[in-house]
Amino acid sequence: MTLFFRLKKIRYMQYVCVFTVSLLAGSITMISTWMSPVLPLLNSHETPLNAPLTDTEEMWLVSVQKLGSVIGCILAALLSDAIGRKFILLLSAIPLIISMTTAAFTKSATVLIIFRAIEGIGSGIIFVVLPVYVSEVSDKDIRGGLGIVHLIISSLCGVYVYSAGPFISYIALSISCAIIPLVFVILFIFMPETPYYLVKKGNLNSATKSLKQLSGEGLCDSAIQSKIQEIQDFVDREVRNKGSWKELVFDAANRKALVITLVLRTVLVFSGLFVVLSYLQTLFEQSGSNISPEVSSIIFSVINMPLALTAVFLVDKVGRRLLFLVSTFGCALSLIAVGIYFFLQVNGDVADILWLPTTGLSLYIALSSLGINSIPGVLQGEMFSINVKSIASSFVIIYGSSISFLLLRFFQPLADKFGTHVMFWFFGGVCVVGFVFGMFVLPETKGKTFSEIQELLDKSKKNKDYKLETSKSKF
Repeated sequence: MTLFFRLKKIRYMQYVCVFTVSLLAGSITMISTWMSPVLPLLNSHETPLNAPLTDTEEMWLVSVQKLGSVIGCILAALLSDAIGRKFILLLSAIPLIISMTTAAFTKSATVLIIFRAIEGIGSGIIFVVLPVYVSEVSDKDIRGGLGIVHLIISSLCGVYVYSAGPFISYIALSISCAIIPLVFVILFIFMPETPYYLVKKGNLNSATKSLKQLSGEGLCDSAIQSKIQEIQDFVDREVRNKGSWKELVFDAANRKALVITLVLRTVLVFSGLFVVLSYLQTLFEQSGSNISPEVSSIIFSVINMPLALTAVFLVDKVGRRLLFLVSTFGCALSLIAVGIYFFLQVNGDVADILWLPTTGLSLYIALSSLGINSIPGVLQGEMFSINVKSIASSFVIIYGSSISFLLLRFFQPLADKFGTHVMFWFFGGVCVVGFVFGMFVLPETKGKTFSEIQELLDKSKKNKDYKLETSKSKF
């Protein structure tokens, strides 16, 4: 136990950095889930806007954030390596603060939609850069756990919105969503830039200072220099060729990493996570559950917390792959069960299973935190070589934001045409596909350095490094 606490003390700054940057993830969750308690109000005659939302305005309001994320991803790809992970993350908070402050006071649906898109720009930057920052400030044995700390912060923020949203004023809820990114800016100013980025830019003195700050008092100067040399060797090896789309596509390890992360992002989006988060209270109202939508939302958000915490402790012990398998299997069962409920609601009798929507959706979100929603970000931050990491992450998030926009934009028309039950069966089917992919394709990266992960993805790299070392030893 003493050793455990000593390790925590040595590396406490890594935890502080990750907690602070995870406030951005919490901000995104608050802004995204803001739609759930607010949407019924905006559609009512008591709306704070000039008039209730039209169907078209509602669909754009729900989905346009993801469209803005595409722009944010492009900016992240261009600026992350140019101005640094820290500075671009600080900039990303500005659209979040402005958009939610505007939302609190505007009377125009058009203005609200425009600023939701602007908020999406900040979200896109965060989705790309946050996993990179976390992976580059974390030691390999705790990188997985720290990589999903943002889910705990997000869960706490979600609990607040779902619990307080139906009971406090529209203005108070909107302003509170702007406070968290403001707190982030104040705290993050004092956090270090990542040593990997500083080494890549040739700023070894700053990299050494950053590493000392992150390592705490537990490492001597020689150990610090050894780690700097390890980072230098990795960076030299990875940036020998300038990062480009060609390097991303034609390098075997990066190509495999790209395919894996795109599939995981597809499973995340088409499992219906963002649909459920945005339409949660509306779905509970449609279900006719014997539990009120407000209470169902609170139950939903509270149940999410334990498995989010569990994922943090297990990801570096049992591994990424097992958590993803358990998550996809459980989510598939939950979503299919909810689909059966909505089918019986139209074609049968649901009097004896009115508890099912609340239970099924709560289990789905909780289980998604265990793997579907956590593992893609962890792997995105650790699978790509450093010279293409920003490009690759941007591409993955652009893809994810684009398909999220399409799904959110057309979910309601598709549900009206084919039935809500068909949409949930589709979401469950995607989880089944994700389970099969995890079983036969997904590699395990637990406890591996970035170099070892690259060798795992491309066995020939290990052989090349071995031959290089052998040839050097002959001289």
